Amino acid sequence: MTSPALLDARLNRRLASALRYLAVAARGGVRPVGESWDVVVTRAGPSGTALLRSMDHHARPHRHCASVIADPSSQLLMWLVPLGTMRIWPNNHGLCLGSGEISVPPVSRNHPLPRTSAPYWVRPMHQHCLVSPPVLDRELAVAVLGEPRPNIVDLLPSRANAP
Repeated sequence: MTSPALLDARLNRRLASALRYLAVAARGGVRPVGESWDVVVTRAGPSGTALLRSMDHHARPHRHCASVIADPSSQLLMWLVPLGTMRIWPNNHGLCLGSGEISVPPVSRNHPLPRTSAPYWVRPMHQHCLVSPPVLDRELAVAVLGEPRPNIVDLLPSRANAP
């Protein structure tokens, strides 16, 4: 049986995490990975588009999966996943990061900016929803069938785009 104090502590940690998440969403900028979320980095392009569609299918009733950043300059997708995912991430077609920094766009930037390669939310955050690691792992394996495993260096987010 769990004590009320332990339940209160867990609730307070979840609330603090949600507030940090919302604060980051409002202003954007370079943010540390491993504080409010981990990040799974995958290729964009045809397999990324297929993966987004497949993840949207599993996100019903929300109509779209949440918390995915597109980085046009490096042709990558960055999927925000729960803290601790890095320790259990099994898929070789996506690099899971539990530390470092990524460029997070303001929550209002949900499309590519003209004449720039700034990151944008290809699937915006809503209600503190993060991407489900087990579903992402399974759907990534299907989306990349027949593609060679990417070089890890190719999946590292570029710091050159940081605002």
